[in-house]
Amino acid sequence: MNLPPKAIGAAAFAVAACVSILAAIWAAHAIENRSLRAVQGALGAGGYAWAEATVDGLQVTLTGMAGVANIGTARNWTGNLFGQADWYAFGRLAWDPHLNSESIFREWTEMTFSHDAQAVENILYMLGRAIRERAQDHDEVKARLRKLTVTFPPTWDYQ
Repeated sequence: MNLPPKAIGAAAFAVAACVSILAAIWAAHAIENRSLRAVQGALGAGGYAWAEATVDGLQVTLTGMAGVANIGTARNWTGNLFGQADWYAFGRLAWDPHLNSESIFREWTEMTFSHDAQAVENILYMLGRAIRERAQDHDEVKARLRKLTVTFPPTWDYQ
């Protein structure tokens, strides 16, 4: 039984297409696994064991939660009443990481001080100033985060 040349060509093309698809799937899997291992290695070497990495194609997603606590000997632990807002925010974000800071601090302010709209706005203004001042003092933390680099895409953008 002789097959016509067109049938042989079509069969060869179909086999080549299947082999190409399987090779692409295997290569994508290999790239994802290598990327994941590299990111996990960089996180571990940088002391960021609390973060987790997942990959989907060339997209690497980092998730994690960490908290910094400045416990002191003051009656309210932090020596600053607004410092308690950090603890509250950490707990709320652990419970629901999709909350925004405005709603968290508004909730904390209402539970801690008052439900009066003007008082809440004034306290939120003061809290915002305190947070901005504290953030300026954390250059060392920012510098440490900037040291986290990897040698493959994606690039890390700190702005």
